[in-house]
Amino acid sequence: MKIIKIIMWRINFIIAKISGSLKRLGWMQVFKIILNKPIVKPVAFSLIMQDKETSIGLYKSDFFPDLWIPLQKNPGLDVDQYLFKYDLYHNTYIGDLISRGDTVIDCGGYIGLFTLWCLKKGAKRVIVFEPEKRNYECLRRNLSSYIDSGKVLLIGKGVWSTGGSMGLRLTESGVGHSLLSGVEAIDSTPIEVVEIDTVIQDLVPNERIGFIKMDVEGAEREALIGAKGAIARDKPKMFICSYHLPDDPQVITNIVMETQPDYRVDYTGFASNDRGFIQEQGVVFT
Repeated sequence: MKIIKIIMWRINFIIAKISGSLKRLGWMQVFKIILNKPIVKPVAFSLIMQDKETSIGLYKSDFFPDLWIPLQKNPGLDVDQYLFKYDLYHNTYIGDLISRGDTVIDCGGYIGLFTLWCLKKGAKRVIVFEPEKRNYECLRRNLSSYIDSGKVLLIGKGVWSTGGSMGLRLTESGVGHSLLSGVEAIDSTPIEVVEIDTVIQDLVPNERIGFIKMDVEGAEREALIGAKGAIARDKPKMFICSYHLPDDPQVITNIVMETQPDYRVDYTGFASNDRGFIQEQGVVFT
């Protein structure tokens, strides 16, 4: 059965490329993915020091500045996932969507790499949501100078359609933690969730939101409901991940367009699952 799934995945992947669904990927990248080869150069990290109390470590590499990352055997695996998404961000012209002076909302901050990129692009301020405690501590240390200056507002809570408490299902590494049931997890921990609109009103009521990025493991649709005020008022450009649930592309599009019908919508990137189906990595709203 597993071999059949792998074969079907590869067949569907090639069909998706031929049909034009993967137009941002070259054939060389497609073949690398089919053969389970990395399409980005792996990042080699060496551990400089570790904080056993918080289960995080300071890692050195030739690619990044020294970074605090949740302790694991190979943190490069998680960061490689980010680099792959980072490449998708560029291929989906997100670099052109973030403008100098923007107030950005980063939902699913991980260890701060996307936030650092936004600041490099000239963002005025980034509001970062990250509920998992190890990632939060890494963010706090990696972005300390920006937090002190007020350019980064770090929120140790999840994003949802209402405020309250929920269980966060934890994975073994630093990524993939989810509020959804049915997700493979090694543990669960209670976290506080908030509406984005409430946080904006409390922290930056007079600032226009220029860009929103969401990668929150299936909570995107609920988080968008909690951001309807900002979406209707400011019409921020947005990149919303849409590969966590099978109907994400359509459901996410419907929520946004019902809130602000003046958007242009593009579907971009790719994602796949163990059944071999291909769907859009994200929805871009401009």
